[in-house]
Amino acid sequence: MAAPAIARHYQLDPTRPGPGFAGVRSFAAFDQRDPGPTLAAIAAEPGRPPRRLLAAARERMVPHTLPPLDFGPGQDPAGAEGWFMLCPMPPGPALAPGEAWREPELIAQVLIPVAEALDAMAAEGWTHRAIRPDNLFRARAGEPVTTGPFWALPPAVGQPALFEPPYVAVCPPEARGEGSIADDIYALGVTLLVLALGRLPLAGLPDAQIIERKIALGSFAALTEGAVLPSLLVDLLRGMLAEDPEHRPAPSLLLDPREVRSRRLALRPPARAQRPFELGSRQAWTAREVAQLVAADPDRGVAALRSGAVQHWVRRTLGDPLLAARMEEVGRGTEWTEDAGLFGAMLAMRWIAVLDPLGPMRWRGVALWPDGIGPVLAAGDLLSPEVTEAVVEAVERDAVPAWVAARGRREGGAVALEAREWRRLLAVRGWAGGRRRLAYALNPFLACASRLPSGAVVRLGELLPALERAAGGASAGGPPADAEIAAFLAARGDPVIAADAERLPGRDAAMLMLFGRLQSRLQAGKLPGIAGWLLASGAAGLERWANRRTRETLRARLASLAEAGDIGAMAALVEPDAAREADRQGRQQAAARVAAIEAALAGLEGEAGARAEAASALGLEIAGALGMIACCAAALAALLG
Repeated sequence: MAAPAIARHYQLDPTRPGPGFAGVRSFAAFDQRDPGPTLAAIAAEPGRPPRRLLAAARERMVPHTLPPLDFGPGQDPAGAEGWFMLCPMPPGPALAPGEAWREPELIAQVLIPVAEALDAMAAEGWTHRAIRPDNLFRARAGEPVTTGPFWALPPAVGQPALFEPPYVAVCPPEARGEGSIADDIYALGVTLLVLALGRLPLAGLPDAQIIERKIALGSFAALTEGAVLPSLLVDLLRGMLAEDPEHRPAPSLLLDPREVRSRRLALRPPARAQRPFELGSRQAWTAREVAQLVAADPDRGVAALRSGAVQHWVRRTLGDPLLAARMEEVGRGTEWTEDAGLFGAMLAMRWIAVLDPLGPMRWRGVALWPDGIGPVLAAGDLLSPEVTEAVVEAVERDAVPAWVAARGRREGGAVALEAREWRRLLAVRGWAGGRRRLAYALNPFLACASRLPSGAVVRLGELLPALERAAGGASAGGPPADAEIAAFLAARGDPVIAADAERLPGRDAAMLMLFGRLQSRLQAGKLPGIAGWLLASGAAGLERWANRRTRETLRARLASLAEAGDIGAMAALVEPDAAREADRQGRQQAAARVAAIEAALAGLEGEAGARAEAASALGLEIAGALGMIACCAAALAALLG
């Protein structure tokens, strides 16, 4: 029996090998409607969701790229459930270092086609973030390259440090963020250099040393040291590998490489001091290097900053009084908090941002770009708990807006506003809030982590079918929703669905109302499995109805509606306003009658004692009167005697 089709129309082909995409599992596939060319199916990696531009990339074709054709849940050849993205097969094998390319080949077959792709992406506001030789493909020598998938993984998560600017490479791969098109220009420049040399520069060095060399010498000098290159390529690389992204040429300019040569900028290297600044056993000669030292050793670095030693070195030795004044201003403007560790973290983050405004945000020893927070939260156990906790705390403490302000660069205002919303979502209590909610909100294609559905659930419309499939053996368990589903619905649904999800776990009927609304909004058809599951888990909340006859009637009617799979009607039956008000009034009237009876009984009990005392007194009075009458009668009889 064939495995279920992916996105209704595509089938994996276990008889053919998948393409050689680096960093992802891929399979050969075909379209059941059209026995045409073989396609590639890429499996979404756990903890590394596809990028948010996945859906838009399907609608807007970018030249010299492999576009996503469709996506959806399915099974791999081993029968494992997953979520897959379909795209054309690459035209041939990936490029690899080997024989050095000649300059005309590099320009015609690599530079210009990739620049055309980046130019089209820049017009859409996208970035590629996966340009490197093993993600460039061509059918045969002499033909232009095609860039591989840029949408299947978080941005830059598969990029080696060599191909990233140092201020990006210093971050954990998940924390690198969307970046800018200038970061793609940098990666393209390194790719051209690798192909021109026929080898990897700085081969054998660990990532940390590669980053240090780039910061100390500048990327161009560090990567081309000792290399003999054609003059045009040297001019191209000098601009493409510039430290400041604003100094790199735009993709449109690279379409005419000789135009780049005519417009090359006279770039000044960063100011270098006559004497180094020393922190422990390490030395720094530029402000950026000092920022690196403080970030690597925040406790000792903050102590040096608070003592004024760094500011003195910047003013006297580096000869930059404006930078020193800015550092002092930031130090005075940081509000004191009783938590000394938190105060130190905020102070260090701001001072590092002033020293190195090109660099990423530093918080508790973690380097990150704010738009990398989503992939970090999605990664979960793939990262150390210290990284995740630092990122969460940075959101909670409003560190992102503070970092944006300290950098003093033009960009960043939008992300500062977004960070306020992130903090709000993180503060939502209950199932539908916290870091789960924020992770789903920042990663539109993050799969729901709940174990209740049968199969992968990435989009809102995939949840109810997956729960319906799982309903067969689940009716004896708990309700068909948990904290992961509540957070998923709150992030994926409209404001009304989100409000319903935020009421969970709450009263039982809230879950019935939520699923009834989902069934209606998604036009999901009849769902007898989920309906029976809800009924068995007590989600109807019948115990809230006071009238026993009403409860029995509702129970019978709900069972009938559950069998028909109409959750919306079940919710309307349990929660109609008129019936609910009548039941409430009936409960109040019954309670009032009971209270009146109890008061009357209490009154009778109180009056019984008083009546007994009155009767006893009256009896004594009557007895006394009768005795006196008897005595009078006896005396009268004696006198008459």
